[in-house]
Amino acid sequence: MIPLAVVLVICRRWRSFPRITHRLAHLTRTVLALALFIDAGVILSYILTGILPLPRWDGALAAADHALGLNWLDMYQWLTRHPAIDASARALYNSLGPEMLILLFALELLGHHNQARAFLLWFMVSGIATIGIGILIPAAGAFVYHHLPVASTTGYVAQWADLRNGTLRTINPLNNQGLVIFPSFHTVLAVLCACAARPLRILRYPSLALNLLIILSTPAMGGTISSISSPALFWRL
Repeated sequence: MIPLAVVLVICRRWRSFPRITHRLAHLTRTVLALALFIDAGVILSYILTGILPLPRWDGALAAADHALGLNWLDMYQWLTRHPAIDASARALYNSLGPEMLILLFALELLGHHNQARAFLLWFMVSGIATIGIGILIPAAGAFVYHHLPVASTTGYVAQWADLRNGTLRTINPLNNQGLVIFPSFHTVLAVLCACAARPLRILRYPSLALNLLIILSTPAMGGTISSISSPALFWRL
């Protein structure tokens, strides 16, 4: 964060190339705000998970899946029988962070500062909403609910459980995990990325296709139950 702050000050004071430095200043400020918010959001999520260990909602969320005609376990087992599709889904799931940074860089460097600011604002609003709802509707996730072996090697599972039983007493910023199972922030962020790409003619439709695939990959890769309802929830918010 210190290098980002230094770059921001330089861009604000260096007047030789006003158009370039102005856009770089916007970009640096946006990335700095994003980094600060993510750190604060992760710490808030860990603290609230530890001090508010409310009853789990896994059964209710699984029942909602069945009511919608969805069978998470069948979907997950089908993916495990098709390694190439499973690897592709995992790559899609992990692409969301880089995609968000690419969009922010493109928007700021091409002069779409208002759109970048709106994207960052809605990221913050939806992040806070996700943490708040996730704390009130806690769930261990489908990996744990269906007693799958992959649960023992999934980072968030152990940290979530240790926070709730009080054995995790420190927060390691280099090993933080997304602790919220419902609503799915991956799903929400995919919707936000697709909306943010609209001013970028070259990226608009590729981003839409990519984010639809990310939403499809999220339930299996994230061990998320009932993530299909998350976009509708946040459109209402």
